[in-house]
Amino acid sequence: MLTPAFHFRILEDFMHTFNKEAYTLVKVLNRECTKGEYLNISEYVSRCALDIICGNYEVVNCMGCSICMKINDLIFSLYMIDTAMGQTINAQEDTDNPYIKAIYEFVNCTSIIIAITELQLRLYSS
Repeated sequence: MLTPAFHFRILEDFMHTFNKEAYTLVKVLNRECTKGEYLNISEYVSRCALDIICGNYEVVNCMGCSICMKINDLIFSLYMIDTAMGQTINAQEDTDNPYIKAIYEFVNCTSIIIAITELQLRLYSS
């Protein structure tokens, strides 16, 4: 039942969004790598995935030249095609975004609740 929704041909329509956010990920990782420290890239990849899910689908297939950006602006003003959430949050560049902070807080709270529940189950089962 879900197979048609996740067919590869449907994903082809979003290749520009994937490429654009992957390009941003590379830029961010290059900037972070210049510090000479080890990186845990899971946070960066998670933010990239969030930008892909929340981002806008752009019709013109380019990495940011001025002509394509103007075409994209025109297309967006006339007709907007969105990805899953349809709201750009720029998670990779804006690390202080309130949405990202809320997600991290939710995950932390959920982790604590799960840990307490597991501890209670262990105590009651012994």
